[in-house]
Amino acid sequence: LIANDGAIVITTDSAVRKSPEMKSQEETVVHEGTHMKITDETIKGWYEVRLDDGTEGWVLANTVERIVIP
Repeated sequence: LIANDGAIVITTDSAVRKSPEMKSQEETVVHEGTHMKITDETIKGWYEVRLDDGTEGWVLANTVERIVIP
């Protein structure tokens, strides 16, 4: 289930953007080791995510490693 999927940032940092495109405004920048929950993956190359603090946005899929939360 997508609702149980999480991710950890595996690059030095990753921009969380308002929409799934590089020119989109940054909501925040997260750093290596940051945990997030994947809420959508319908856009190729991007994950829609929710951070532990409630921030929502999109990250490049290749900047995070997907994990399954039991």
